[in-house]
Amino acid sequence: MSIKTKPIQCMACGRCSASCPARGIMDVPPHKFVKYTNEKRTEECASSNTIRNCLSCYTCAARCPRGVGPVAVINEARLAVLRKIGGEIMSQDDVPNLILNDENIPQQLIVAAMRKYR
Repeated sequence: MSIKTKPIQCMACGRCSASCPARGIMDVPPHKFVKYTNEKRTEECASSNTIRNCLSCYTCAARCPRGVGPVAVINEARLAVLRKIGGEIMSQDDVPNLILNDENIPQQLIVAAMRKYR
């Protein structure tokens, strides 16, 4: 399935939110996040905890019948907020400490965190 990342194609069916493993810790579920994007409610998107709590697991993209892929919309919003504040939440120097403190941490998780928070 390809991700089109065209939020306007979202029909707000809620399948993405129903299958999201992080839905319980999000104040704006994925389908509403896409809806807010369509409605140009950027401040609500930027201030929501969804951009921090999204796991970027792409489950929502797999479940979307129209291929919208809410994860891509959320990731773009996260990057826009990070660019606006001009900072990095995680730096390369943090990685050795993560590995030393927990040797069972998967490398994929570290790479995903670098992509997500840098």
